[in-house]
Amino acid sequence: MIPYISNQCKDIEKSSKGRVRARFMPLVMVKRTTATGAAAAIAAYASASGFAGGTVTEEKDLLPQEDINKLYEPRTYAFDLYNDTYKFRVLTMELGAMYPVQVELDPGIADGLGDNLEGYEDMMGMAKGIWIQNDKELSEFIEMLATSSAKLKHVLRRLASGE
Repeated sequence: MIPYISNQCKDIEKSSKGRVRARFMPLVMVKRTTATGAAAAIAAYASASGFAGGTVTEEKDLLPQEDINKLYEPRTYAFDLYNDTYKFRVLTMELGAMYPVQVELDPGIADGLGDNLEGYEDMMGMAKGIWIQNDKELSEFIEMLATSSAKLKHVLRRLASGE
């Protein structure tokens, strides 16, 4: 799946003579919490006076190897188009070790595709969304995006023109 979409990225760059670049990569989520006002003052006091919290117990693994279960945890990947000035997120995919794959399209693309998305939605009684079941469906889905999405075609033209 990842090699297929990575090849699609190369094809976009080649067909646009390098004016439009594409990337398919995992998203890195950063969680930030900041305290302000009275909460910040209380946190600073608690930290300085040793009342910063309870005991945290962590497992210490005696084996140096990485846990293989991490390979099966789903990760969110993004497919972006960009040039030197602009970027556009076409879709995100929740990828695990195997199918099905959940896809979230740019809302404008999804709205424009309308009935073309029928058959990809709410499969297997899962949560609402777009679901890809196998390599063949992935290929058909990407082809459908490329040929049927007016918004995607417009964005590609704008990125290629350098606007």
